[in-house]
Order: sequence, then C-alpha cells, then structure tokens
Amino acid sequence: MILPKLTRTALAVAVGASALTATALGSSTASAAPATKVWADGSSIYARADRLPPGLKECGLHVPPAPYDIVGTYLGSQQGTNINGTTRGSSITLVMRGAWPASYVVRFECTRTDDFIFGIDRRVSVGGLS
Repeated sequence: MILPKLTRTALAVAVGASALTATALGSSTASAAPATKVWADGSSIYARADRLPPGLKECGLHVPPAPYDIVGTYLGSQQGTNINGTTRGSSITLVMRGAWPASYVVRFECTRTDDFIFGIDRRVSVGGLS
C-alpha cells in the first residue's frame, strides 16, 4: 500500500512530536529540584526535603544560638545546634527540639558524595516571636 505524500508527512510529524514530548517529560522529571520546607512548631524546628536524587545523601540543619537575653548572655549553647542525618531515600526530615522562643535564621543543606544538592537559609519563629 502506497500512502499519499501528505499522509506520510503528517505521520512523520506526529511520530517526531510524540518523541519530543516523551524526551521533554523524561528530562524534566529527572532534573526536578528538591522541594524543601523549614518551619517551627512549639519549641521544635523542622526541616524537610523531598524529591532528593538517588544515592546516599547527608543532610544537616544548623540552628544558631538563641539571641542575647536582657542580661547580655546567650541562652543555651554559643555554638548553636547541628542536627545531621543520612538517607538513601527520596526524602528526609530533621528535627531540633527544645528551642528557646526567638526568631532564628537556620541553614538546611544536603550533599551527596562530593556533590552539593542544595542549601537554603530560612527564618523561623519559635514561640510566636518574630
């Protein structure tokens, strides 16, 4: 069976378009950036990342020391608190409990064997303070 030239051209365009669509969908899904969320609830500070790439990842949440109180001394440790975790999964949640009421700028980051995945700084308020 011989197809008319217009039908063969339309078929080639349709096949080419579907191949481009499949390639575009595959590459956008593979390169999706991790979704991150940092929040406070009660006296705890949470950090969550989803859509992490495959392989072993090391993630850290750094909470600085609480700000000066009225006497001029730090509340708690002057080094702040580091919470670290590892995962081979696609998500991780880190929790720092026992934060003093204050506003903090926390650092949340993940790496994978000499490969930086993401790092963000976010302000959170503990105890309703801003």
